Amino acid sequence: MKVRRPTPSTTLSCGSAVYALAFSPDRLQLASGSDDYMIRIWDVRTGLLIEDPLEGHSDNIWSITYSPIDDSLVSGSEDGTLRFWSSRTYQTIGQPLTGHTDAVYSTAYSPDGARVASGSEDRTIRIWDVQSGHMIGEPLRGHSDSVWSVSYSPDGAFIASGSGDYTVRIWDAHTGQLIGHPLHGHTGSVKSVSFSPDGAHIMSASDDTTLRMWDTQALQMIGQPLRGHDSDVFFASYSKDGNFVASGSSYGNLCVWDMHTNEVSGQLFLGHINHSVLSMAYSLDGAYIASGSSDGTIYIWDGHTSARHQMKRQIKSHTAHIHSMAYSPDCRTIASGSEDTTVRIWNAKTGSAVGKPMRGHTKDVWTLAYSPDATHLVSGSYDKSLRIWDLHTFEQVGEPLRGHKSYVLCVAYSPDGAHIISGSYDKTICIWNAHNGQIIDKIRSNQQEPIRSLAFSPDGTRFASNSSNESISIWDLSTRKLVCPPSRLGETIINAVTYSPDGTLIASGCKNATINIFSAQTGQRLREPLRGHSLSVFSVAFSPDGLYLASASQDRTLCVWDAQTYQMIGRPLEGHNAPVRSVVFPSDSTSTICSTGDHTIRVWDMAMIRIMGELVDKQGATASVDGDHSEITMDSETTQKSDEQLVETSLATDINQLQPRHRGRKALANERSSKSDSEPYHICGPGCQRDSGHKLWRLRDDRWVVIDDNKLLVWVPPDLRQVLLRPPNILMMSSKRGFLQLEFHHDKIGDSWAEHFQPFKHAVFS
Repeated sequence: MKVRRPTPSTTLSCGSAVYALAFSPDRLQLASGSDDYMIRIWDVRTGLLIEDPLEGHSDNIWSITYSPIDDSLVSGSEDGTLRFWSSRTYQTIGQPLTGHTDAVYSTAYSPDGARVASGSEDRTIRIWDVQSGHMIGEPLRGHSDSVWSVSYSPDGAFIASGSGDYTVRIWDAHTGQLIGHPLHGHTGSVKSVSFSPDGAHIMSASDDTTLRMWDTQALQMIGQPLRGHDSDVFFASYSKDGNFVASGSSYGNLCVWDMHTNEVSGQLFLGHINHSVLSMAYSLDGAYIASGSSDGTIYIWDGHTSARHQMKRQIKSHTAHIHSMAYSPDCRTIASGSEDTTVRIWNAKTGSAVGKPMRGHTKDVWTLAYSPDATHLVSGSYDKSLRIWDLHTFEQVGEPLRGHKSYVLCVAYSPDGAHIISGSYDKTICIWNAHNGQIIDKIRSNQQEPIRSLAFSPDGTRFASNSSNESISIWDLSTRKLVCPPSRLGETIINAVTYSPDGTLIASGCKNATINIFSAQTGQRLREPLRGHSLSVFSVAFSPDGLYLASASQDRTLCVWDAQTYQMIGRPLEGHNAPVRSVVFPSDSTSTICSTGDHTIRVWDMAMIRIMGELVDKQGATASVDGDHSEITMDSETTQKSDEQLVETSLATDINQLQPRHRGRKALANERSSKSDSEPYHICGPGCQRDSGHKLWRLRDDRWVVIDDNKLLVWVPPDLRQVLLRPPNILMMSSKRGFLQLEFHHDKIGDSWAEHFQPFKHAVFS
């Protein structure tokens, strides 16, 4: 068992989204700014509000900064103003500072506390005299988009700024002149800039998920971008000694970087479950870290524990986003391709890495496909090439397959293993000889749009393609001609296509969050779209028996559908912390389903998913089991008319044996009480037989693991909740966070503690 991650020492609740955080220089206070237009001052030691919220702004608070020399602080707001406040009297100081014509996103005090710099959506930087409240000189102009961050150098001579125009700029703090040229390198908005304590370097953080370090004299980037986050990085701050940098992302990851090696020395998942982290603060001495979320909570962490005593595990997995995944035909392994340019193989049952990383691509690995005999794997990359890998030696076979002029977005093996097809951003489809790697033909899609997905029919005579102009095409492999005219869906983009096992249907996942079903013969849509996701659908897959359809989405969830009725089974499955890029079934069974997103691959138990499904009684009343299996929500007019129409179902029964039973509400309560008080039962885990003596557990919103929603089993700290494997998620493969599994297999609950007691020892950290 490895040392687990620390938990927050204090949890604060604001009741509204927290956009700004700042520690006082003595770290005794924490100031927060919210979308309720208020500033709150908290006692770090007790977690209590020191005074009533400070009111004055008329819109969201985007920035708060404490003065380095006295008890004042400055705030910047969506209302376009800055305000000074006393953290001793908790009153506003002077009048609002006006001049910006749009939201003020960032504020920074000069080291002597005499000036404040502000960055705004109006694309300017302004410098203010703290005593008079007047603007000094003219606005600093040069950025072509919002200024998200400003920072003074330690000697006060320079100001650094980061902008939505993807650049970092350095300004003379006294003259307002740009020093040298803009610093280019980021491919997304620069949300944070921070000087090193000696002023020699600037660290920038960006929406492109990277940090970059810049030489302030040479005005050049130092080394390679720092990669370790799953999402946009909005915060970066040096430690007091300059040896470490803390960075934070919207998905809740805090990385601590060793500036001697430029490697991650520690990682912390901040535990704001299903809510974006909007703000972060690091105390000057590194003793505390605070994080604020869209759900209105603030966590305060022991910074020394988080940074110094974090799990230091050897990185055996991907170090960046996993874009693609494939199940081997023999169901023994899972392959993954990543932004880190590598391909890796995993044991499908244990989650352990198999062999060595397969290296060769020079850019993101976007797509993968196994050969039918599971001896080879083909990968497609942003480097415009395909590569074939020998899965016995984990070495590349021959030379890269080059034929596309842009990113390779999709690949597929033919069922007989003789051909490989690939689709590209260059709008072409290439057909390859899988044995010698020679190109057989190159088809330019009539749609004149990137080819994002390809799928062979089960008999290998046809393949389907999709593109970005709302259409799906079906091709004859031998003639390379269209079998039927492209089928258009209207105003949406198709991201993915897949054939049903019998070859009669094609399913597509679309940007408008829907799944569509087509005839594989005519290409015509057969029914109304399936709706259940809230954002773009990236991947779709049929189960081998054709009874189920799974979909993966940008909304971070999976949905499983009944392929006969096209009704969703249960609710969307949550667990991933980033968009879910891929979903697949193993080829020999429907016992599990596999998905990938963020840095993880997750395996889900289909039996549990079916138990979570919708149950319909003879009268049409619907009882839907919640996503954690332990709540039944009635959805029928009959349940509102009479206690006698209450439908009870047992979760401790196989899905095929579930039958509705009618009980009065009082009788049902008595029966449950009697059963709970007198009859012991087992806590069920994956693979258990679900009979009347077994019950599934769930994780409540208050982080208690419970049975029957009120019997407390164990409390899960907030930082572990996201890595806890909750039914139906039974396995996770990751090096970024590991996972926690509660093994309740056949543990008992009952009144006789002497009969059922055993020490809790079944927490497995991996």
